[in-house]
Amino acid sequence: AAHAALRCASLVMHCSILRNNGCREPCYTLLIHLSLHFHSGKDLHQMYEPLSLEQRAAILRAAETTLDEAVAFLQEMIRIPTINPPGEAYPTCARCIGERLGRLGYTVEYIDLTPAEVDELAPYGAGLPRTNVIGRLQGSCARPIMHFNGHMDVVPVGTGWSVAPFGGDILNGRIYGRG
Repeated sequence: AAHAALRCASLVMHCSILRNNGCREPCYTLLIHLSLHFHSGKDLHQMYEPLSLEQRAAILRAAETTLDEAVAFLQEMIRIPTINPPGEAYPTCARCIGERLGRLGYTVEYIDLTPAEVDELAPYGAGLPRTNVIGRLQGSCARPIMHFNGHMDVVPVGTGWSVAPFGGDILNGRIYGRG
């Protein structure tokens, strides 16, 4: 099996990075509803093999080692009020994500939209800046690329919150927040 070590990428939410023994190239694996699969070196058009119970246990053990870091990062993200419209705090959020990616060994690039692009793409954005962040984790040999895309904004808060919407508070083992 192509499992050597795991580093949990809290940034990508439902994703972990498995290191492949052969060329130490990152091999990306989605963890969605505990449906775990791995790239076994087969043609990419073939079905993936399910992970063994031992591999699943190793992934869960490794993920547990990053739990505190993942929780802290989630709290940090929740505390950035990227309310859209109008699109507040995008540069702050992009920098938060980029700094985390940088600490994980990614090269980071920020792309700021021009005012004309903001006007065209975010007409209700009150001209607020929009920043995209791109993180690349270079491997040592050619492999297919996995691209994850997400968004930073949240809809306006609304009424009825019993906790601070941008507090990231932990209550009874759950993290609460809007950001």
